[in-house]
This record gives sequence, C-alpha cells and structure tokens, in this order.
Amino acid sequence: MNKKGFTLIELTIVVSILSILMLVISQPLVSIIKYQREAQKSDNMRDNLQFTLNKMEKELKTSSASSFIVIEDASTKKLSFKNQFGGNVTYFFDSSKNLITKNDENLTESDVFKVDDAYFTINKDERGQNKLITVVVKASAINNVEDEVKMQISVAPLNK
Repeated sequence: MNKKGFTLIELTIVVSILSILMLVISQPLVSIIKYQREAQKSDNMRDNLQFTLNKMEKELKTSSASSFIVIEDASTKKLSFKNQFGGNVTYFFDSSKNLITKNDENLTESDVFKVDDAYFTINKDERGQNKLITVVVKASAINNVEDEVKMQISVAPLNK
C-alpha cells in the first residue's frame, strides 16, 4: 500500500480551484475586450464623419462663392451651389432618414452612426458677398446612445 500518486478527490479539488481562478481572471479580460470594441466603434464613427466633412470641405472650397443657397424647413435642410466645373451640387439633410446626401448619393449611410442634426449657414461680408460657409453635423452611435459627436467645418470659397 505504499503507492505514490493522487487520489480522485485531490484531483477534483485541484481542478475546481483552477476553474474558479480562471473564471475570476477571465472576467476583467472580457470587460477590457468589450470596452476596447466600444472605443473602436466610437473612433470609427468619428473617422467616418470626419471623412465626410473633409469631402464636403474640399468641394465647398473650390466652388463659386456667389452661388450658395441654404433652404430649411421642418424636416429637411439643403445647401445648394455650383461646383468648380459649373455643375449643381446639393447637400441635403433629411431628419426622417438621419443621413446626409449629395445629389441623391448617401454620404453618411452607416451601420456605426446616425446623423441627428445638420445645418448649414452662410456668413456674408459687408458688401453682401458670401464669405464663409459653415457646416455643423451632430451624430450619435447606433448601439450606444451616450456616444455623441458634433463636428463643424467653416470654409471660405476661393472662387468668386
């Protein structure tokens, strides 16, 4: 009866203790991974919105300053102008669809965020000429109501 080894009860106790330790250690790791995914979604939202505003800024900068028109009603807001090639461009915010379109092309359609509000303003100089175009966009993450971002660009058109 002088055998060396472990009994079944000893092995069961060791496996139970190791299982409990793994469970305790894995919970913080799961929380860290979840937080990292939420932060990545927030970054994606900001990046997508910034990309859209950069596209708008480039087109507004090279457009004809005298051609800007802002139209607002209860649920829609529009900014119309002539681009550098003489083509008509309309940026359109529809609050019922929560997105911004450019000539019927969706600019902000995303599974990451929705546009809550957008507005366009035209500041004129003392002679009544369009001097500065401002676009403000407020968006929020689809999955996280608390994650909101508000971005603004102000552009002085180069072409008179």
